[in-house]
Amino acid sequence: MRVLPRYISATGSSSCMQPNSHNNLETIKLQLPFFDGTSACEYTKSNREECPFLTPAPARSEEHLREKEQYKEGASTIIMADERTPLLGEAAGPSSKSSMLQLQAAATLGASLLGTGLLAQPRACETTGLVLFVFLSLLALTISHLAAMMLCRTSVFLASTSQSNPSGYADVVAMVLGRKGELLTMWSIALMQIGCCVGYVVVIGDVFTPLIAHWSHMSSSPSTTQIIYFAATFVLAPLCVFVRNLASLRFTSAIAMFVIMFFGAVVVGNGIYVISSSNPDEKRRDLIQDEDVELTGPRYFPSGTAALRAIPLVCFAYFMHFNVLPVLKTLHELGPLAESVYEKASKWSFMMSGSVTSSFGILGYLTFLSETDSDILSNFKVSGTYISSFLNVVRALYGVGLMLAFPIVLWEARENLKRIIFGGDKHHKVHSSSAASYSPLVADEFSELNDETNATILEDRVQGGRDLPLRDTFKVHAIISLLLVYLTATLGAVVSDLEVVFGLIGSTCTPVIAYVLPALVYLNSGAAARNDHELQAKIILGIGCGLVPLGLTVWILERTGKL
Repeated sequence: MRVLPRYISATGSSSCMQPNSHNNLETIKLQLPFFDGTSACEYTKSNREECPFLTPAPARSEEHLREKEQYKEGASTIIMADERTPLLGEAAGPSSKSSMLQLQAAATLGASLLGTGLLAQPRACETTGLVLFVFLSLLALTISHLAAMMLCRTSVFLASTSQSNPSGYADVVAMVLGRKGELLTMWSIALMQIGCCVGYVVVIGDVFTPLIAHWSHMSSSPSTTQIIYFAATFVLAPLCVFVRNLASLRFTSAIAMFVIMFFGAVVVGNGIYVISSSNPDEKRRDLIQDEDVELTGPRYFPSGTAALRAIPLVCFAYFMHFNVLPVLKTLHELGPLAESVYEKASKWSFMMSGSVTSSFGILGYLTFLSETDSDILSNFKVSGTYISSFLNVVRALYGVGLMLAFPIVLWEARENLKRIIFGGDKHHKVHSSSAASYSPLVADEFSELNDETNATILEDRVQGGRDLPLRDTFKVHAIISLLLVYLTATLGAVVSDLEVVFGLIGSTCTPVIAYVLPALVYLNSGAAARNDHELQAKIILGIGCGLVPLGLTVWILERTGKL
């Protein structure tokens, strides 16, 4: 049962009302948390959808403000609070509910971060040297988290200052930058996620091809292409077609993140074992299975401009901004606490993934030194080494984890392509001048009342014989999902070098989506007016704008053999 806010009538008398019980009132006013009372708006039957957050109530005595009636299961509860207490913030019930949702959100974000980009980090460390790699990792992690929070705060800001509520990344950009910005966003996200899915498919093939050949002992084992299409048909396609709610992927996300973190822990543990042994080079040659190989390193600083190749790889490893709004919407039942709970979940996910990713890169590099491949999985042999048997099981679990995380990565690619093809909701462009009317609450897009209303409207439409919009039908969902699954499977069967895929994505789409657009919408929407983060946003915008030409130039020079 949600804890209900205390409503104040126009005459100043108070009453506690159930949802929709104010329908017979002409005007009511609602006490706002974190609101200084400098502006007011009236909440009427005619404009209640436009103005869900109202003026503060008159000041009360300290004794009265300290009164609280605690949450009771199955009963409505009144909470008395001062203007610094988030009234709707306690609407989610016990703190255990908030903690559970925070954990699930962190798991979803973490699964988005801990993907195939993890595998390229040892190569990035080998290219940059240990010191620069640590610096780049910390910088990319910090900037990515700050940019994600800018996107989150902007979406909440827009929901409370406009008649339209953003339901996705492209909605936020459309409301601030207009149609051109919306198209740039949708194409960037779609191409970005398709590239990520290609990387997932490549790794899935690399994981299971040698394992099946080793375990089956067949004279002619299935090829990588056959394995990729088998996984696409019997695992990836069903997950992507029949899962239509991101919230239902919470538990598969948690499983995927656990498996990927376990794989990272094994590589880190093996790296510690190698460098702490009495003869590290002997262990390295045993893993490489080449007694004559000449190992050089470790290097602490880069040598030459080749280190620039690592920048896109590191940036790509800390990208998850396409899931900011979908994850934020899963926290809607927390009311205005959704933003703060999301921030905590984001911090935890970035800290966990940053620890795993940087440790993986450093210890992976120290294990193989100059022989480190672009995909560290190819450095580990399926037989003949001291860790082969155990690592084969871990490798298989890692492949399963990637398959479970695949639908999360494909989600935004599919939704943005649907919007490009069929069009999206119309949004009014928001100007920074609207900041004056800002109230820091989550708007009705994230409210329980709105969800119930939407469900009622949908039910009425179905009972009334009216069809859903074409883009929302299961047929369109299934067709686009299948097309994307088999497109990425085909590209993954052709591409064999992860550095080619991740280098291109990290040079183009990642800086635009992760740095440039979040900073732009934050600065131009007026959301920056409520805090002192404007300079921070401008710095992130400059970094993002500089990374695109730099990364793309480096990628082209590397492909042409000039770097």
